[in-house]
Amino acid sequence: MRRADQRPVRGCRVPAPDGQSGSEHHGDDEGVCLYLDGLSRDLHGDPERARNDQVIRSWLRNNGYEVIEIAVSDLDDPAAMTRHFKRLANLLRRDDVRERLRTDEKWFQGATPSAARASVQRFSLRLVHPAPEERYVGCLPVPRSPATLGAMRALVAEGAGKVSLVELPDPVPGPGEAVVRVRAALTCGTDLEFLERGHPKVPFPVTLGHEFAGEVESVGEGVPFRPGERVTSTVTAPCGACPECRAGRENLCASAFDAPLFGAYAERLLVPARIVRQGLRRVPENVSDGAAALLDPLASVIRGISRLALGSRATVLVAGAGPIALMFTSLLRLQGARVLVLGRRPARVAILSAYGAEALDPAGGIEEQVRAMTDGRGVDAAIDAAGDPELVASLARLVARGGTLLLFSGMSREVVLRIAASRVHYDEVDVIGSFHYRPSDASDALALIASGALPCAALVDGAQPLGAWREAFDRHAAGEGMKTVLLP
Repeated sequence: MRRADQRPVRGCRVPAPDGQSGSEHHGDDEGVCLYLDGLSRDLHGDPERARNDQVIRSWLRNNGYEVIEIAVSDLDDPAAMTRHFKRLANLLRRDDVRERLRTDEKWFQGATPSAARASVQRFSLRLVHPAPEERYVGCLPVPRSPATLGAMRALVAEGAGKVSLVELPDPVPGPGEAVVRVRAALTCGTDLEFLERGHPKVPFPVTLGHEFAGEVESVGEGVPFRPGERVTSTVTAPCGACPECRAGRENLCASAFDAPLFGAYAERLLVPARIVRQGLRRVPENVSDGAAALLDPLASVIRGISRLALGSRATVLVAGAGPIALMFTSLLRLQGARVLVLGRRPARVAILSAYGAEALDPAGGIEEQVRAMTDGRGVDAAIDAAGDPELVASLARLVARGGTLLLFSGMSREVVLRIAASRVHYDEVDVIGSFHYRPSDASDALALIASGALPCAALVDGAQPLGAWREAFDRHAAGEGMKTVLLP
């Protein structure tokens, strides 16, 4: 890695603002760049240099670089640095990247993931100890990612709260990969998380959107799909070899989230080879694009229900009144369960009631209502589909002896739950979690959608063009309706 002011081996001129002369920047016109973002501004308080940072960053992206930005504050944050170098490690695992590095850069030895990790460690040591007066911009001259070669509109999150509709190069599939022309992409609370705080499993920058359906546009060598076929997909694919996969808990695969399939809020989407093999699925003729896009959240709900040992005629409380709560309600009712729902938005609660749920009054005494409706026992299971830490503590009080509290919704890593130990010990209330889904859950989800048993029309009840993404997100955040389909 070289300082930005050193003469590069292969230079490319980065234009400066307002017609100033550009600065030499190490790298080819394609590659991956490690960029220590804002170092000059934070250490020197120089707004002009900070402005140049913006110019360099824009130039890199516009010229096909994969940019990994590292804020100065990240240098003392092991978790943040781990995310940055995990992303770099994923790039270094690509066969075409390794081949180019072997021929163009002498420091990279070998072609194994362990060698890639060793190279990442060398980068880490050089990045985290810069001299105060130096601004590091490190580039590797590697081939462009297949996802950075054309021109399409995409909704990209650069950081928490930094989202914009930009033009990105069109994807081109490599061996085993497929490019899908997106026809429908759904709003989801996970994508709203990116606007607020980011996501622990997916580093920035990222093209948003992961619930989608479309048609295959082009494929790489060895792909068993043809252009024109309608498809939807899982977000990840398990390795099949780790202890979790061998135990049948592929949703906990150690490497499944190394390269998740995000990017559906775009005109085209590149599906990695591993997901093509295990996650890409043909859409039945009787299923609409909007309905097919429900595969991912429905598979998660199916996984959640599989974690509950429910007997016949069980009573289940669902906390929340959004799309996930409606899916839980529909599936539980299909299994013969009685469903109580606790939600704060009357319009959404009314939708769940129309599909068989019995509504609790959130303004009244919740525990008293539940006891009255269950002959004093409490519910056999309570499902948190709201992600409210304070609500979870009260849900534990509503579960019958020997019942189960299922934590379905994600919460930030800092959240600590307070649940009475007596409920767990003396009453044997099980507190369990549910995360993501297995391939079998995804297959069951698509079959359920195709059967017509799921109220897809109620779940996908709005539509907006991709350019109106903010209106769609605002509708979702305000609890107006259920899901909105974005049409690229």
